[in-house]
Amino acid sequence: GRLDEIRECIGCNICVSGQHTFTPMRCTQNPSVGEEWRRGWHPERIAPKGSDATVLVVGAGPAGLEAARALGQRGYAVTLAEAG
Repeated sequence: GRLDEIRECIGCNICVSGQHTFTPMRCTQNPSVGEEWRRGWHPERIAPKGSDATVLVVGAGPAGLEAARALGQRGYAVTLAEAG
């Protein structure tokens, strides 16, 4: 099916590091992992934008890229800025 929706593992092992530090599971590629328990929470359903604002995302690390992706899906015009 929908190969464009698959986020491949990058092998950073952050998902298993929590076993040694007793912290919740997390994933660099899929920030919604481990959040399935939240009742009524559906990250795949992105609500449409509420304004015509242009959004600046500062930092193109994993969090910045995810924020830019999600905002773009909502219909915002996104500018992504990275140092260097």
